[in-house]
Amino acid sequence: MKTKRILAIVAMVALVVCIGACKKVRYCHCVATEGDPDTIVINVDRSMKCDHIKEYGYQRLINGQWEMTVNKVKCVELDDDTVATIPTWTGED
Repeated sequence: MKTKRILAIVAMVALVVCIGACKKVRYCHCVATEGDPDTIVINVDRSMKCDHIKEYGYQRLINGQWEMTVNKVKCVELDDDTVATIPTWTGED
């Protein structure tokens, strides 16, 4: 009887760990802190933290020339099941 109880507990713990490990990606909502008031949602790997993203660069075609733009950003993680708090920049950091 005691062995069945231990096996049931071990199985429950393994199930909880497996369910938590299934989420492989996360979404980061980033707002530019200087320059144009750009906002973007980035799909990143689970190992990366959203608050570690400090700059975001992209290229645009302007008059036949590619122009690289790099913005300083502030990012927060978007939760799948709740409304995320959108970061705003107040001019302080």
